[in-house]
Amino acid sequence: MYEKARHDSKELKKAITSVYNNENYLSLDLKQEVKKLNNYEFTTYDITLVSLLSQGVLQKTFRYFYKTTI
Repeated sequence: MYEKARHDSKELKKAITSVYNNENYLSLDLKQEVKKLNNYEFTTYDITLVSLLSQGVLQKTFRYFYKTTI
């Protein structure tokens, strides 16, 4: 319990310093929660799809790309 209180004061100091410097601040607890929410696993298929879309390839031509690349 005592260790947690000491740790909280360090976190508070970091938070105040960050806000004072116009920076964003997330506590360690919040960072862990955000990391859990943003835990995505992309397949090769997903990456290829996004890559084709970013290149401006029309969705109706995806079938052609997959036949020639796979």
